[in-house]
Amino acid sequence: MAHESYEVANDCSNISDDVVKSDGELDIYVDEIPMALCMVNSFSKQYSSKPFVVLLDTGSSHTWWNVKSLPKGCVPRKVAASSSTTLAGNMSSNLEVDLEDLTFPEFFKTRRIGKQIARAFTADCRYDAIIGRDLLHEIGLKICFKTKTMEWDDCRVPMKVFANQSKNSYGLKEPSVAEMLYMDMLEADLEDDDTYVGKGHFDQPRS
Repeated sequence: MAHESYEVANDCSNISDDVVKSDGELDIYVDEIPMALCMVNSFSKQYSSKPFVVLLDTGSSHTWWNVKSLPKGCVPRKVAASSSTTLAGNMSSNLEVDLEDLTFPEFFKTRRIGKQIARAFTADCRYDAIIGRDLLHEIGLKICFKTKTMEWDDCRVPMKVFANQSKNSYGLKEPSVAEMLYMDMLEADLEDDDTYVGKGHFDQPRS
């Protein structure tokens, strides 16, 4: 299968904040990235309940999943090797997994994508997965860098800055980026909760 020939960043670490000197002062450029929260019910029949942070990449022909982010017991199957150029660099793999019941809860909490095949990669990358054109075209998800938003049907989600995981004063790791996105989504739901309509009565939950 042919792959793209244009040049992109060599690795995920290049997609970050840049500090540039201008007239003797430091200008901090905040790089907002088309990344989103993703949930997958199972990987090749292996159940998963953790949230994942994925990069939405129109430059990649395939969807790629980080081997490190696969659930325990998931063994990718061997297939013919294929390659693709992504924002995370050049990818090549002869392994793939079946993703079943995907959701992007920041857009729609109950809208599920029944099945998607992903190539499994082992390159060093801070994202759990790279969602390529195969899936983006299928669901009609649009990325607009002018407005710094990602749009799926009538739902628009802003791009985000990738926050590096650090340790607190007790030496404990702070929540991962995926966990932070998940908590932010839950907090936004609570702030915008309109299901309560009266004492002892609740409207139907929103999708």
